Amino acid sequence: MKPSAYRGDLCFGPGQGKTVTFMNPRGWIGKWQPIEPKLALQEIARRYLRAYGPATADDFAFWWGCGKTLAKKLFQSIEEELEEVEVEGWRAFALRATLPLIQSVEPAEQIHLLPLFDAYTIGAAPRGCEPLLAQAYKRQVFNLQGWTFAVILINGSIQGVWRSTIRRSQTVIKVNLFSSPTAPIRKGIETEAERLSDLFGKKVLLEYESPSSSQF
Repeated sequence: MKPSAYRGDLCFGPGQGKTVTFMNPRGWIGKWQPIEPKLALQEIARRYLRAYGPATADDFAFWWGCGKTLAKKLFQSIEEELEEVEVEGWRAFALRATLPLIQSVEPAEQIHLLPLFDAYTIGAAPRGCEPLLAQAYKRQVFNLQGWTFAVILINGSIQGVWRSTIRRSQTVIKVNLFSSPTAPIRKGIETEAERLSDLFGKKVLLEYESPSSSQF
């Protein structure tokens, strides 16, 4: 499928539940105005930084699947739009236009159960940044076959993984935290389970597995 996608003959189509579909973009989108490749890559870099910035050129290379040299040259080509910033000792680039919004965001203590291949998880992967995901647990989130598991996000940091199964009239959510949970963390996960109960339309039963289990 990759050669077809490179030629512009294939793109993701509308999802059908858990099933992925593919379509010819001309049959779905119709006509579009061609854009010069370099300008297109620059726009992709801008959109990446709007969604995932601050980030480095190496982060972009991992996400886009291009070489690091190309990514660095691409960032250099839009350097007038970039600002180098520091986040807790980690240096990266952000679009100047997005800095006011980034700087206005206040830290929030929240717990989320993110789904499989969530955009936040995918964007966090290449950074190798300990506050986002400790290297010791990287393979529990991203396996060698390219699978990205559903994660437990605690105050913006990936602190575990989870999965769900259907058992008769209820949904069983199995939680695997990387360390033993505190009472507030358990309460936060229970609140998320209640939210998912409304989403699934079924009662949710929580099951905790031993920390750092390799069953996932």
